Amino acid sequence: MKRYVEIDDWEEGILVDICVERCTLCLEHLANME
Repeated sequence: MKRYVEIDDWEEGILVDICVERCTLCLEHLANME
């Protein structure tokens, strides 16, 4: 059970990283458009 939770946390961490990366790119894109 513990192993499953660790994998789940790991995947969530990657999803957050991707989200932050996209968010940053999006904000930079919007800033360039203004």
